[in-house]
Amino acid sequence: MIFPRNPRYKYASEIADSLLEHLETISFPIDPLEIIHKYKWGVITYSELARENSISIQTVAKACQSNDAYVTFDEESETYTIAYNDTVFSRNRIRFTLMHEIGHILLNHLIDFDETILTRNSLTADKYKILENETNHFARNVLAPVYAVKQLPTISENHVSSFFGLTPIAAKVRIQLLQQDWINKSLQSNLLITKFKAIIFDTLNMKICGSCYCKFSLPNSKYCPICGSKKLLKRGYRIMKYEGYSLDNNGKALICPRCNNEDIHAKGEYCPVCGLMLVNRCTGYKFIDSSYEDESVPCGTIVPGYARCCHICGCSTTYYESGILPAWDEKGSHSLPNHTSTSRLVIVPNRETKVVNSNVVEISDDDLPF
Repeated sequence: MIFPRNPRYKYASEIADSLLEHLETISFPIDPLEIIHKYKWGVITYSELARENSISIQTVAKACQSNDAYVTFDEESETYTIAYNDTVFSRNRIRFTLMHEIGHILLNHLIDFDETILTRNSLTADKYKILENETNHFARNVLAPVYAVKQLPTISENHVSSFFGLTPIAAKVRIQLLQQDWINKSLQSNLLITKFKAIIFDTLNMKICGSCYCKFSLPNSKYCPICGSKKLLKRGYRIMKYEGYSLDNNGKALICPRCNNEDIHAKGEYCPVCGLMLVNRCTGYKFIDSSYEDESVPCGTIVPGYARCCHICGCSTTYYESGILPAWDEKGSHSLPNHTSTSRLVIVPNRETKVVNSNVVEISDDDLPF
C-alpha cells in the first residue's frame, strides 16, 4: 500500500466510530485494557519485562524505543502484543498511551506499509509524524468522542479531564480540536450521537449508595432506590448488583412479577389474573435505612423495576410493599425471575494513581503527543 502523504483523519474517525459502535457497553472513562482483552491481543507491562530480564525500566524503555509503549506484530501467529510503561505517574496518560497503540493496530499501520511502526528507525520524520497524527486522532476520538464532549453541560478543561479521564494537557487539546474533529466525523455520526445522549445522561446522573453500594442513574435523586439511604456518592470503589423487573415506558411491568401472566392489558394498572399492582411507584410510607417512620403523602413518582424506595422522597414502593422485591439485605434479594440488572460490577475511582518505584520514568505532560 502506498504511504499516505497526509494524515487520513476521515479514515481514523471511521475506525474510531466503528470501534465505539461495536463495543457492547460504554462508560466513561473508557478502559483500553477492556478493548485489548476483547480482541485477545497480548499485553505486558514494562515492570514485567524488567523483572523477567533482570534489567531496569529505563533499559526496557530504551529497548522498546519508547518511554510510554510499544506494539509488535507476529506474522507467523498473526497476533499483536502491546508493552506499556505501567510506572508512569499519570493513570490518565497510561490510558491514552494504550489507546494510541490500539490505534496503530486498528489503523493497520503495522501491516499496510513496507515502512511501519515496527521499523520506526527506518521511517523518515515526516512519515512517522503522519502515523502518529492518525493514531492521536483515533485515540482522542475514542477516549473523548466529539459527539460525547459536545453534549456535556459545561465544556471546560477540568470537566473534560475528570469526565473522560484525560490529563489536563490532553483535555485542553481535546477542546481545541473539537471543531476540527467534528468536521472529520464519520457516516456513523448520527447513530453515535443518539447513543451518547443516553450514556452522558446516565453518567452525569450516576450515583453510588454509601450504604448498600447500589449504582443507579436517576435524575434529582436524594435517596437510594434500594435501601433508602441519603449517603449518595459520585464515585466509589465497590458496587453491588441488585436485580428488578422489566417495565415499559409508563413504568408498568411487561410480565406480572407474581404470577408471570403475559396477557397484560394496555389499560389498567393491576394484573387481571392475580390482582398485583403492576406499576412500581411511591407509596408514601417512609423507608429510611430499612426502618419505617411516619406515613406521609406519596409523591406519586413512578420508579424503576428494581426500586424498593422512592429516590425522590425516600418512601417505600409498591413492589416492596407487595413483597415482590425483598429488602435489599435479605438473602435471595439479588436473584429474581424476569429481572433486569441495575449495575455493573466494576467502577473506576475518580482520582489519579501514583506509583512509587525506584525505576519510575518521569515523563512530563508536555511530552504527551495529544
